[in-house]
Amino acid sequence: MLKAALFFFFASSFFLISCESRTISKKTYLDIDSLINAQINSLVAAKARVSKTATLGDVKDQSEFLPDSLGWATELDVFRQLDVINKPTNKDAYLITDSEKDTNSNLTTRSYQAKSELPVRLLKLYYYKDLKNLKKIEALFAEKNTLYYSKRSLTMDFDEIAGNNMLINYSINGTQKMIVSDTVRFTVQCAIVF
Repeated sequence: MLKAALFFFFASSFFLISCESRTISKKTYLDIDSLINAQINSLVAAKARVSKTATLGDVKDQSEFLPDSLGWATELDVFRQLDVINKPTNKDAYLITDSEKDTNSNLTTRSYQAKSELPVRLLKLYYYKDLKNLKKIEALFAEKNTLYYSKRSLTMDFDEIAGNNMLINYSINGTQKMIVSDTVRFTVQCAIVF
């Protein structure tokens, strides 16, 4: 009887704890992880290829390949770093500007400007009519410590392909400076081939 009571107690405790851990936390600004995961699924389903041009200093390399889901996750991983804006400590750390018309297009913008030196200094979203119809993301990401400094400008462009809002190209432009070395400039420009 005692064993049955203990089993029931532990089983019910486990059930209650597991139910509590399933609560979904709402992202404060933009759910980058969900956006990237949705794009990976769409790109894999569309059998999309990547045409990539990368430069590091004076060295340039070009390639084209067909990534699987792991390949896409690796390709887009740098954009997941933008999710740091959703940390609870950053809840009120950004000045938000919304519903501004872009002077170069028919799109509307929403900007998140860091109030202090945070890794994501700026995140700007371009959308058509509604934020669900996202057309472009621009971000400025910077890291600094005693050993190194890195600054990256990240861009993702989206367009409607077969009824889905899909990634059509992305780029990373930046500099990196190590304490005992010169500044290195790098660029990665990728176009999605459907």
